[in-house]
Amino acid sequence: QCHQDKTLAWTGDYLSRWYEIPKPNLSEDERQIAATVLWALRGDAGQRVLIAWSYGWKDAYETSGNHWQAPYLAQLLEDRYDAVRFIAQRSLRRLPGFQDFEYDFNGPLNHRAAAHQRALQAWAGSQKSLKLPFARPVLIDRQGHVLETEFQRLWKQRDDRPMSIVE
Repeated sequence: QCHQDKTLAWTGDYLSRWYEIPKPNLSEDERQIAATVLWALRGDAGQRVLIAWSYGWKDAYETSGNHWQAPYLAQLLEDRYDAVRFIAQRSLRRLPGFQDFEYDFNGPLNHRAAAHQRALQAWAGSQKSLKLPFARPVLIDRQGHVLETEFQRLWKQRDDRPMSIVE
């Protein structure tokens, strides 16, 4: 989970070179879009909560940066599962500029939607001054704009099956 901005194709290439593991057959999305992005948007609740946690993991920032995860965490503030929303808020508050971000993960849906929009606005404002590079696999263009069509396509594919996760 350190290479949060890399695709499964990238991972497959490295595993093939290092350990002579055959490369897997991958979908177009798995070849082009970062695995964590796929799991954050279209994964099941277990995958979404794990990605939300990893987007707040300090060690991963050294490898993948911490300037592009906010739109995904903002989206997860509206997730159907309380645990996903709670972890998304905690990780979001670990990103620069979000330490004091106010949000009630158990609040009414309209408050959660408003928090999602506030987080996106705060992130967009911070990108103008930072001018950090983005990689296509994280679905953010070079100007710092989320590739909204692809983002929404994946979000509509999310796996919202009811599930229980036993610790």
